Amino acid sequence: MDKIDDIGLMWFRRDLRLTDNASLYQALNQHTHVVAVFVFDTTILSDLPRNDRRVTFIYNSLLSLKEAIVARGGTLLVVHDRPEIAIPEIAQQFNVHTVYAGEDYEPVAIERDKK
Repeated sequence: MDKIDDIGLMWFRRDLRLTDNASLYQALNQHTHVVAVFVFDTTILSDLPRNDRRVTFIYNSLLSLKEAIVARGGTLLVVHDRPEIAIPEIAQQFNVHTVYAGEDYEPVAIERDKK
């Protein structure tokens, strides 16, 4: 199958890894260029204590992910915003037509993704 000569967007959510990542695999196989993004959801962060260990874990995981992506010649955008705002804005900025992300089965996430 030939790659589409455009840009795909890989939205990293729970699967902060390059290996065994079905969404990333699809993005890389379908497009000549892929923009990698992680969004620190400000809706979630606003309810957490400032030094939450879960956020620290995610941050450290992102540092490793970013290092791995940079080692392969890519970039990881990390933004603090509401995903339903940030993802469409980034997609528009890069003229992205397809967004890839791992499935999220939480009811709040399903509603977010519909937006």
